[in-house]
Amino acid sequence: MRSLVSVVGLVGILGGPAWAEANRNGPGASASDGIHVPHTAVIPVTLAVPPPVVVNSHVVFLNKCTGGCKITKGNGDDSRTDTSGIAPMTGTLKQLNATVDFAGIKSCVQTALAPFNITVTDVDPGTAEHFEIMIAGSPAEIGFDANFEGVASYLCGGAPGSCTGTYIPNSITFAFANAYGGITPAATALMCGVALQEVAHGWTLDHATAASDPMTYKTYQTPLSFRNAAPCGSDCLYGANQNQNAFGVACAGTGENGTHVCMENNQATQNEVQILTNLFGPAGAVAPTVAITSPANNATEQTSHTFTINATCTSADGVKEIDLYTDDVFANTVAASPATFTTAFSAGTHKITVVCGTNKQASASQSINVIVGSTCTQDADCGGTKICYQSACIDGPGGAGGLGATCVNNSDCSSTMCGTNGSTSACVIACDPANSTCPSGFDCLDNGQGGGVCWLGSGSGGCEAGRGGSPVSILFGLGFAAVWITRRNRK
Repeated sequence: MRSLVSVVGLVGILGGPAWAEANRNGPGASASDGIHVPHTAVIPVTLAVPPPVVVNSHVVFLNKCTGGCKITKGNGDDSRTDTSGIAPMTGTLKQLNATVDFAGIKSCVQTALAPFNITVTDVDPGTAEHFEIMIAGSPAEIGFDANFEGVASYLCGGAPGSCTGTYIPNSITFAFANAYGGITPAATALMCGVALQEVAHGWTLDHATAASDPMTYKTYQTPLSFRNAAPCGSDCLYGANQNQNAFGVACAGTGENGTHVCMENNQATQNEVQILTNLFGPAGAVAPTVAITSPANNATEQTSHTFTINATCTSADGVKEIDLYTDDVFANTVAASPATFTTAFSAGTHKITVVCGTNKQASASQSINVIVGSTCTQDADCGGTKICYQSACIDGPGGAGGLGATCVNNSDCSSTMCGTNGSTSACVIACDPANSTCPSGFDCLDNGQGGGVCWLGSGSGGCEAGRGGSPVSILFGLGFAAVWITRRNRK
C-alpha cells in the first residue's frame, strides 16, 4: 500500500517563497505527532523561460543505472547531465538489483505509452533531449525519506487548474526499485506504475482513482493504462480527518477512496489520453524534415552583432510551430516555414537548435554551433591565444578547447568536434576542401565523409584534401513553478 508526501518544489532559478511540506495531521501538527517530515521546506525553482508548446523530445529513457548513477543536486532537472532539481543532496544511486524484473517493467511501461508518439528505451540518449526515469537505487542514497517509492516534480501545485506549464523539459524522475522491486508480478506492476506515475506528473497528470490507472494510489491492477474521464483522487491522506489531498484541496471521502477536483483542470475528471496525445501526438505520427539553411555549422559571427538564422520544415501533416533554442534555452517561435529568427551572442561558441512540430505533435530538430568573437583581419588583432577566423577572433591552439587544441572527447572542444588522424587528436571545425576558409596555419583535410576539417599544420588556410596520409575523422559524431511529488510507502 502507498501514500503520498508532497512538497512544493521548484524547477529553475527564479526565486519564490518557500512552501512547507503538507502534514497529514493538519495545520499546526509537528513531527512529534508521529508523522515523519523528511524536508520541512524546499525552495521553489522556476525556469526563466517556459518551454514552447511543441515538446522538445519524444524519448523516455528507463535508466537502470548500470555501474551506479551519480545524481547532482542542482537548480533544475537536466536528464542529459543527471542533474536533479528535487534531490535533497548529491549522491549515487546503486545499479538495479539483478532480482528486479527490469524487462517486465520496461514492457509494462511501453504498453501503457504505446498509444502515444513516445519511444521508450533503455539505451542512454546521452546529450540528446529526453525524459528520464531512474529505475534503480534506494531513496536514502540521494537524501530522500526511506519510505519514498518514487518522486517527481509537479507543475500544478497551486490552486486547482493553475498549472504553470504542460511539461518539464529533460525531467528526471525516480522509481526506487532496489527498495521495492522484486521478481513477483506484484513488484513488477508496482515499479511499472510508479515509473509511469512519476514521469506523467511531469506532464501535469494528477492522481486518479481507478486501480488500473498508473496515476492511482491503490494497489495496482494490471494491465495499466491511461484513460479519459478519469476521476481524480486516491490521495486523500491529509488533514485532521484524512479528507484533503497534499495541497489542501477538500476530498469527498477519505484515503484511497476519496475524490477531489483535479489539480490539472479544476474539474472532477482529467482526460489523460487527450493530455498525452496533445503533448506527444498519436502513435505513428511521422517526424518532419527540418534544416537550418543559414548560418553554416561553425560559422563565425561578431560579438554582439545581430545575425539571422533561417530554417525550413516540411511535413505532410502540416507544420504547427518552429522553435528556436539558443544554448539549450527556448528563445523564440514562429508558426510557419520557412522560419527566420534574429539573435546576438557574447564571445564564445554557442549552440543553435531549431525544433519543428507538426499538427500531429511529431517533432524533429537540428543543431549547429556558431563561433562569436571580436572583429579582426589577422591573428595579431586578437592577442593572447586567439586567432582570426572569418573576421572574428576565436580560441586557438593555446586555449582550452580552442581550434587545434589537444582533445580526447568532443566535449573537450568549443566546437564539440574532436578529430583524429590516427595518431593525434585535436579540436577541429568543418571546412569545404574545395573552397577552404580555414585560418592561417590550418589545412582543410579530408574527413573521409565527403567534407573536411581544419587541421593544424603548415598551411595558409588553403585546400590540402589531396595530400597523402589518412583522413581525419570525428571521434563521436556530431521558469516553471513546480511541486515536488513523492510516493511514500504506507506501512
